[in-house]
Amino acid sequence: MDAALGRAGKKHELIFYRGLDHDLDDSAARTDLLARSAQWLAAAMPAK
Repeated sequence: MDAALGRAGKKHELIFYRGLDHDLDDSAARTDLLARSAQWLAAAMPAK
């Protein structure tokens, strides 16, 4: 997906959490993921 978004010229960011699977058992990684998601949503859909 990263490559496809890049080819399409779409703004994106790929984050790797080394040693973790999709379930993100690590609290710090999960917190980071949620914070990044919230920042992205706030930028993509600002409050009116």
